[in-house]
Amino acid sequence: MNDEQWESTIDRIEQKFRISDRKREERGEGEGVVEWVVFMTPQGKVRLERTVKPRVVGEHSERSKRIGSTAVIKKIYDPDDLVSFMRAYLWDEGASSWSEIKGEGFSANL
Repeated sequence: MNDEQWESTIDRIEQKFRISDRKREERGEGEGVVEWVVFMTPQGKVRLERTVKPRVVGEHSERSKRIGSTAVIKKIYDPDDLVSFMRAYLWDEGASSWSEIKGEGFSANL
């Protein structure tokens, strides 16, 4: 999902529902950027989250042959090739936490 598609999705949500929260958060190296919007639907409070991060192109492991040492695996990222994906969550009042909504059920409700 590119930036234009994300903004178009947000515009459609604003037309149908009331947005209660919208944020953008920079994550650490390799974690990218997470944007989310929270809005009320007839099913309850929904959080739509979009993550954009660099694509993993490989892994490099660092280890030693000493007794008791641990191996460290470092991921190699391509800063020019970005990957984005979207997830939807429904607020669960009983558990006081977000539970992920699977794609087919979510799109039918918007």
